[in-house]
Amino acid sequence: MSRHVILANVDVVPECREKVLTALLEHRDRCLREEAGTLVFDVFLALDTPHHILLYEVYEDRAAFDIHLDGSSMVIFRQQTMDQIKDMAGGAVILAVDAADPVTLDTTFKSRKKLIAILARVKIKTDSTSHFLEVASKLVAASRTEPGSLGYELLRESENRYSFLERYVGEAALEAHKKTEHFRTFGRQLGDYMDGKPEIIRLESVT
Repeated sequence: MSRHVILANVDVVPECREKVLTALLEHRDRCLREEAGTLVFDVFLALDTPHHILLYEVYEDRAAFDIHLDGSSMVIFRQQTMDQIKDMAGGAVILAVDAADPVTLDTTFKSRKKLIAILARVKIKTDSTSHFLEVASKLVAASRTEPGSLGYELLRESENRYSFLERYVGEAALEAHKKTEHFRTFGRQLGDYMDGKPEIIRLESVT
C-alpha cells in the first residue's frame, strides 16, 4: 500500500517562532492521537535558519491527508498561528508524494524521540535516473541497518529531483554513518549522476 508523504517548510515570523512551535507541537499531538490515518508527524528546526520549521508527515493514504487538512486540529492551529507564519500555502510544500514501503518509506520511526537529521536534496541528470535509483536504494537499505539510524527515506520531489531524509540518535551516529563503506561507495558514484551540487540542510527534532 502506498502512503502519502508530505515534506513542508514553514517560514515563521522570527519573533513568533516559540509561539508557532508550541501551537505546532500541540497540533502534532492532537493529530497523532485523534486521526487514525496520521502515521508520522515530525517537527524539525533548520539549524542554520531557525525561523524555518520542517515538517515530515506520513498518512495512510491521500484520503487520510485530506481528512487531516479539513480536521478540527488544523482549524485550531490556523487560528492560533494567524499572521505568525509567512507561508503555509502551496509554496511551503517541498514534496507531496505517494510512496510505497519498504524501499522509500519507513513508518516504524516513533515521532517522540529527540534526534538530529539531514535533508539532502539532489537533482539527477535525465539519463541517469535509473542508475541513481539503483545505487540509492542500496544506500537506503544499508543505512537503515545502522544501530544509530532512526529512519532513512528516499523521496521523489519531481521527475529528476530527490530528497534523502536521514534521522539519527545523535551526532556520533551521524559521524559513524559517514564512515560506512556503503556511504562512501555511494558518494563516489553520486557525482556521475548529479546535475549540480546537492543542497544539504541540518535539522534538529523538536519534541
